[in-house]
Amino acid sequence: VVGRASASAAAGALAASNAVSDIGGKPLAHTLTGQCGSPWKESIKDPGCAGKHCSLGACRYVRRRCPQLSGLFNYLALPYCSMPALPQLALLLLLLWVVILSVWLALAADTFLCPCLSVVSRFCQMSDAVAGLTFLAFGNGSPDIFSMIAAAIASPRGAEMSLGEVMGSSLFVALIVMGLIAITTPFTLPSHDFVRDVAFFLASLLWLFYILLDSSIGWFESLSFVGVYVAYIAVVVSGAFTRRDKAVLAEAQQERSKERGLLGVDSGTERHRERPPPARPEAAWGALWRYVNPMDVGEEGVKGEPSSFAQMLLMGVRAPAYVMMRLSNPLVDSSKENHGWCKPAALCHVTLCPVLIAWCVLLHGFPGISPALTYIVYASALILGCCLACVVHLTSRSLTPPAYLHAFAFAGFFVSVAWIYALAAELVHVLQAIGHILGISSTLLGLTVLAFANSVGDLVANLAMCRAGMPAMAAAACIGAPLLNLLLGLGSATLLGNWLVREPFPINLNMQLYTGMCFLMFGLVAMLVYAVANKFQAGTWFGVMLLLVYAAFLFTCLGMEMWGGSSLLTANIGPELKYLNSGGV
Repeated sequence: VVGRASASAAAGALAASNAVSDIGGKPLAHTLTGQCGSPWKESIKDPGCAGKHCSLGACRYVRRRCPQLSGLFNYLALPYCSMPALPQLALLLLLLWVVILSVWLALAADTFLCPCLSVVSRFCQMSDAVAGLTFLAFGNGSPDIFSMIAAAIASPRGAEMSLGEVMGSSLFVALIVMGLIAITTPFTLPSHDFVRDVAFFLASLLWLFYILLDSSIGWFESLSFVGVYVAYIAVVVSGAFTRRDKAVLAEAQQERSKERGLLGVDSGTERHRERPPPARPEAAWGALWRYVNPMDVGEEGVKGEPSSFAQMLLMGVRAPAYVMMRLSNPLVDSSKENHGWCKPAALCHVTLCPVLIAWCVLLHGFPGISPALTYIVYASALILGCCLACVVHLTSRSLTPPAYLHAFAFAGFFVSVAWIYALAAELVHVLQAIGHILGISSTLLGLTVLAFANSVGDLVANLAMCRAGMPAMAAAACIGAPLLNLLLGLGSATLLGNWLVREPFPINLNMQLYTGMCFLMFGLVAMLVYAVANKFQAGTWFGVMLLLVYAAFLFTCLGMEMWGGSSLLTANIGPELKYLNSGGV
């Protein structure tokens, strides 16, 4: 099941591999290690030239026909072009790069996303569940919306891939990620919010099922998806404010007295803190170096050398990403003095933030954009960043955080999401390349490796929230992000598709897609029944049940692939391959 990768990139990746399906849906026997002998020394058969002799060399083939498998680098070029005599070493280097990217993903989620999201939720006075359904769900799901819109622009069949993405990612996040959260951090589900979210999700799936009976999505259906999501968010936010107002009215006097006492103590402490280090201004470069130095900060604020070789190795792996993220990602941490304010670093943040977000959106959301437009976007982002830096420089002080410090927390949240998405997308490219090198079939690759890789951003971010003591927020995001993709993502993509083709957007369905929808609905119902029966306690058995439902889905899809023809992946790829092979972009 293809999750986060864009439709055009996924279709191109499978077209580049010989492990694809023909238009009739039956898997072809060719793989990268197939009929042309060893791919390291011999040539590879062009899947678009059936019956011709294998004329293209492996390196030429990879460079010309497999650009969609490359992210920052063309990973297939490493074993086929750079190290053809040492394929095992090339594969080992790719696996090492997977480990490094995974460490960087955890760093982005633990060190940057969690503190910023905590500050943002407290500033907006949101509960953990509401913050998970809004900010965290939007952070996890917004890259998918860009992918779906890009898919609709890329080809007339892009919406079919978008629907496959929605089903694949929804199944993985709602079942696997939610199950792992319950197993690692047992918690109590908020009863009212959980029932409401699952009910909206089930109703949305039933509405989608009804719409797809005629194999097309029209203007009204596309608008209905967006409208339902807007109504859902309105219900969530209004309910949260209503409950908060009732609680405040019930305990207003008691809370005021407690807060006055606490604020009196805290303010005295802060006055005492601000006096000892009087304004001994530190040089800008020195303050910036202390801010980004990876050896100068620890989990408990401990400074100095790592205590073991393993910690030293981990710190060395994290150091490059840590420095880049500290320079580009505003980090507001209420547990640190002055909330971690550093003016030289803040100037770097506001300068680089627009450029980083523009790079992430252009590289992964609109990969086919023209170079001229790319330069214009980057130049505009850099000019905007420089203007913001001038404003911050003129309106802030070196030792005192500005009044608009919370704006940095919001910016830090979005930049953290951009980093997580960029790293997760790069991890997808590496795992795709490894799968093709090892000759893994498209079905098995989609159902296992890509299902994990494309949802690793959700997995890392949500588990990081659990470790930070906010499992309710993470669990809410496991429902909110798939719902965002289903309603707002698919609705926006098909709405754009209807505008482009001026008629109802066609979507060819298959039994595997319906199977995925049925398993997702069954998993949601089982989740709801189990929660109600156990007084909304989400523990180990709750998580095991969800993992078993997903395992049953995997075995069912593999069985249908082996005995029933096309899979959920290949059936949605087929029309895209036909379009690409006919010369489409």
